[in-house]
Amino acid sequence: QITFKFLNDADEIDQMKILTSTINTLQLTDIKLQRINYHSQQQNTTQPINTGKVDSGVFKSVLAIELFQSEQVSLYSYNGELILQKPEQMNGTSTSSTTFSFAFKKKLGEYLSDCQSMQASIKSGQYKNNTEGLINAVETFSQCKP
Repeated sequence: QITFKFLNDADEIDQMKILTSTINTLQLTDIKLQRINYHSQQQNTTQPINTGKVDSGVFKSVLAIELFQSEQVSLYSYNGELILQKPEQMNGTSTSSTTFSFAFKKKLGEYLSDCQSMQASIKSGQYKNNTEGLINAVETFSQCKP
């Protein structure tokens, strides 16, 4: 739930409450929140912690902060997780997932495989699994000529 407080026509403070589940996009001055779906690595508290699966977690629909957006790829942040999403994908990919983080260079190379000119710099470790590193990667990917 988000609460907005504002001055009404009588210069009195009013407030409006909105359920976040009803918002798809929220644009503020310098921040954009976008509803995305992704596989979260945060434990589902209603399920046992040790399920025997390598990537336990739950699918979530959340309002995430849009860090970067282009026609080729978007990068979002939600609760400390960085999430990549291409326009043709229904669900984003968390770079905090066990499979992505333990084989980061390999997984990033696979995810951005449409740009062959980036593959050597990905393999050499030029891009890190953090906000700055992934923004650099998606900016470069978005400028890539196939």
